[in-house]
Amino acid sequence: MIETSVRITDIDLASDDFDRYLISCAPDTSLMKLSIQKTGILQPVILASDKPFRIVAGLKRILAARDLGMQAVPAKIYNAAETGEAALLRIAVYDNLAARELSRIEKAAALFKLHVRCGEPLTALMDEFAGAFGIAPVRDKFLDYINVACLEAPIRGALARGSLEFQACVKLTLLKPDERMTLFEKIFSRVSMNLNESVAFIVEIGDLAKIRESSIAALCESPDVREILVYRKRNPRGKGAALAEHIHLLRYPELAARERSFSNAVKEGAFAEGVRVSYARHFEGDAVTVTMSFANAAAFARQCETLAANRDTGRIEELLRIVQET
Repeated sequence: MIETSVRITDIDLASDDFDRYLISCAPDTSLMKLSIQKTGILQPVILASDKPFRIVAGLKRILAARDLGMQAVPAKIYNAAETGEAALLRIAVYDNLAARELSRIEKAAALFKLHVRCGEPLTALMDEFAGAFGIAPVRDKFLDYINVACLEAPIRGALARGSLEFQACVKLTLLKPDERMTLFEKIFSRVSMNLNESVAFIVEIGDLAKIRESSIAALCESPDVREILVYRKRNPRGKGAALAEHIHLLRYPELAARERSFSNAVKEGAFAEGVRVSYARHFEGDAVTVTMSFANAAAFARQCETLAANRDTGRIEELLRIVQET
């Protein structure tokens, strides 16, 4: 390894393989530019001796320096042939880990490159990175990360930006490439769903396509779905919730009807603030759950009064009937 100054024009920033040793995604350089303007580049970037040089660590520093009009950056250069690809990837991983926690897409990229491209045994990677990456040392958990790294670039980009949940991406890996890209382009690039909604939506629309002997694309193009997507009074979050509910209703019409009945009965009961009335997921239990939170005795008294009132009017019995339907 040698330390020197390297012209930015001698560093590969654009080829198809420029990120061979990188684990990070395209970064936001605004804070880095401010830091360089105030203090300069404090830590050399790490490069591999390929021609042109390939980045191992320091992409954000290099892009920020280029944007600021700098001609060169301080660098540590490793001989690519002597060091080897797996060792350079580990340098990238541990250099980043020393400064911050890696994102899930970065962990996925590192594990994919070490396992698939470098042939590192999965068991060895589990032993080495389970603690550092915060991943349970379970084979399927690590395979989830590796499979997510194989997703199409637009989907990986959405995960990196935080607009798509990791577990939703795991579910997308189970679909055919054309199916998941259809879902991404027609749905997830246009709406926002929380974790539970996005995971359930992917599973349920896939099930629905099989049950109806149709396709995910056809379901995404249905009039009801299009109507939800173009409704201007809903923001992306509202559209996402509406789509998740719509597909859930189509997939489980009887279950969805019970859920609506329960929700309506709770609303009609007008329980006091701080009272939450719920049921087991998918009505798997036969009990109604009531939780209460209060800050003073008066609030507690009001909650008890509304519970008693709903008992006397038969509302509690109605809720139990809905839950215990067979």
